[in-house]
Amino acid sequence: MKIASGIGIIYKDLILLARRVELWEGKPIPLGGYWSIFGGTCNNKENTIVCAIRELREETTINIKLHELTYTKPIQNKETTFHVYFSELDHQPNIILNEEHTEYGWFTIDDLHCFPYDIDDKLVDIIQEYKKSKYDS
Repeated sequence: MKIASGIGIIYKDLILLARRVELWEGKPIPLGGYWSIFGGTCNNKENTIVCAIRELREETTINIKLHELTYTKPIQNKETTFHVYFSELDHQPNIILNEEHTEYGWFTIDDLHCFPYDIDDKLVDIIQEYKKSKYDS
């Protein structure tokens, strides 16, 4: 089973999402074309938090420090365990996407249940649960 991790970047009541490419090196990728947080597969000896920070930096040029992350829980499927972290920022950072994404946007967390594009329902649940635990308690 693959181990992967990612970071959801939150600014106020918005989350930063990007649309994944559909093909990588000519081959279809898992959830290609879907909107997601930034993340990827962990290297052999890399723990999930280091992986998440590395992937975010590679995919967006955003640098996040370890103490700026909150772990939630993993998303499981038959091939991968995807560990989800969040970081709340006091500004919208400058984003430079790498070739793994085609576009990005800031989306209202409360509106994700009616997101008009392809997105993993399990990810939507985790994002909304995180917001609820932080702000609605």
